[in-house]
Amino acid sequence: MKHTEEYNWSHSRTNSNGEEIFRHDTNESREDVIGYLEEQEIKYERKDGASMLWIFYGNKEYMYYYTTGRWAVKSRGWPPIKHYRAKGIKDFLDRFVLNEEG
Repeated sequence: MKHTEEYNWSHSRTNSNGEEIFRHDTNESREDVIGYLEEQEIKYERKDGASMLWIFYGNKEYMYYYTTGRWAVKSRGWPPIKHYRAKGIKDFLDRFVLNEEG
């Protein structure tokens, strides 16, 4: 699997306030991402209808959209308060999951 090393922004739409909305595509398939998670021995749960995976590490749960790299920490309320962006699954794990201190 070739990991996404850079953001790949493209114009998605213009919102009702006239602001341009951009989207990042990881170009990583579900199978590639699952294969990498299994290689790293990280637990996950598939949510196929949403192109999303629940990723479990330590005592935290993350929702990760593998098509766009968007992710959030699971919280009590729905939807999550804040989404973040990763370049791809390797970037997500390296910068945000495995790099946490404490």
